[in-house]
Amino acid sequence: MDGSTSAVPTRPPRSSVTETRAYDLALRLPLSLFYLYMLYMNAPALVERAIALPADGYPLLSVAQVAARLSFLLFISLIVGVTLMRRRPVAKSPGVGARLVAFSGAWLPLVLPLFSDGEASAAALLISAALIMIGNVLSLWTLLWLGRSFSIMAEARRPVMGGPYARIRHPLYVCEMIAIVGIAIQYFSIYAPVLLAAQVALQLSRMHHEERVLAAAFPDYAAYMSRTNRLIPGLY
Repeated sequence: MDGSTSAVPTRPPRSSVTETRAYDLALRLPLSLFYLYMLYMNAPALVERAIALPADGYPLLSVAQVAARLSFLLFISLIVGVTLMRRRPVAKSPGVGARLVAFSGAWLPLVLPLFSDGEASAAALLISAALIMIGNVLSLWTLLWLGRSFSIMAEARRPVMGGPYARIRHPLYVCEMIAIVGIAIQYFSIYAPVLLAAQVALQLSRMHHEERVLAAAFPDYAAYMSRTNRLIPGLY
């Protein structure tokens, strides 16, 4: 979901720009509609629980439920917000495969609630809320550097090599995975480990596609790759 390099290619011809606008809008709309649906399904119960907290004496389980659900909605809001405000891409990966991988990687974590075994314990909900909020805060910090260059598909928008991008090429994926693990704990089921493993595989494939399109769009990207790691400084 991110991009980083060092030189801006020439603007594409008008026909390409028109196609990109329609393409970019088509990608923004489903995610925004899904968020509105999640808000509609979760907000009333969340408000009821929050209002009842003082009268109930702030029981740990209820506090954990409110914190966990609120964190989940904030995570979705963050992703939708940056998607709506991003720039149009100057280059994108050709072919359907890269798009399917990116689309699946972006949406898979949001289906975790559909497989939930039921309400988690207070301890699990508090851990979930903490991980989601940590992921949110780190994602927000990363997005302050990434700005409107945020991408879902494998696309190139603007060079970003400072801050968290100085040592690893995909810091936003790390931040998101912290939050996604929190979501999996909150909505745990027998399918959660399988979905998490699939998510990791999809994200690794997304990184590969992104690096290819960035290297093709920006001449200095190869040098940037040679001095950085993909996810973990000094290891990978």
